[in-house]
Amino acid sequence: MPYIKPETRKWFDDTLAQLRRSIEAHGENKGAITYCVYKLVHSIYVYDGARYETLSNGASIFNDCAAEWYRDVLGPYEESKRIENGGM
Repeated sequence: MPYIKPETRKWFDDTLAQLRRSIEAHGENKGAITYCVYKLVHSIYVYDGARYETLSNGASIFNDCAAEWYRDVLGPYEESKRIENGGM
């Protein structure tokens, strides 16, 4: 996952906090979050004349996010449960 500078993160974090509040106000659910992420990527990468490379970058974003989610959130959770309950 490409990392960005802390001063840039601050701007994005503030903007994302507003989006989060909006999603929560409308009843947070997986569909709403998926819609927002999809529309953001779509609005940046899909345009008249877009080439395969550009469209492929959009798909890469979803794959990179899934890998980062597993590495940072799900993997450690699974490891804590393996330690707690024993491995297979």
